[in-house]
Amino acid sequence: MESTHFDLSGQTILIVEDEPMLALNLQLALEEAGAEVVVARAQYDALARLDQFAFSVAVVNPMERSLIEELARQGLYVVIKPRNRTELLARLAAFRH
Repeated sequence: MESTHFDLSGQTILIVEDEPMLALNLQLALEEAGAEVVVARAQYDALARLDQFAFSVAVVNPMERSLIEELARQGLYVVIKPRNRTELLARLAAFRH
């Protein structure tokens, strides 16, 4: 795995992904950058977690339109699920600035 110098310390990030290996890859990249990560496997699980954690960012599949809209209404910065780690960190850089 490539190392990163991107600092997400203090951020709690929600990943909504039903494929375990994809979720794990995203989780590891974010944890290496210092984030606390919570993975939800489905939309209902993601919405239930909103009451349990103070998320600042959510990483979501672009096909989950209603979930994206709801998370944005809740005040989360929504990142459309990237194809790779570099793209993920680039999208999160926009959140940090």
